Amino acid sequence: MMDMDRNHEAKYEFYKKNEPLLTDPIKITTSKNGNIFIIDRIAEDYRGRVVIIEKGSVSNIYTGHADINSQNHPFKPVNIVATQKDNVIVSDMLNNTLHILDDCGHLLFYCNTMEAGVMGPCSMTFIRPGKLLIGCSLPLISANKAKIYEVEISTEV
Repeated sequence: MMDMDRNHEAKYEFYKKNEPLLTDPIKITTSKNGNIFIIDRIAEDYRGRVVIIEKGSVSNIYTGHADINSQNHPFKPVNIVATQKDNVIVSDMLNNTLHILDDCGHLLFYCNTMEAGVMGPCSMTFIRPGKLLIGCSLPLISANKAKIYEVEISTEV
């Protein structure tokens, strides 16, 4: 981590016993309490995890949920955003799922986006509190064009 003057403030490189902390970090967000959430791709087939760093050390690693993710449907996170209430939404594009985590990285609930007709949620951003844009695309398995959905999220999330 660097400050605005490019001075190094912290470096996150190793976990336990000099094991590398990350394999292929692709997305990062932070919560208001300073926790850092990193989507770390751990395999070439896009399997991944969310590594949560709290006060300089790993506090949690989220690897999906057994109701959704399995050997045949592994957790493949592609994007992550923090909500106004300090929760975090993780999109699992290939499993058509949004995982909503608390500010410590524990699963609060998940949402099957296919139930709302949203297939392949891959990119997300808030345009204002409670309004989430979700970009969707599955070009390899679908003849459908990419789509953007505007979703109203409860301000309690």
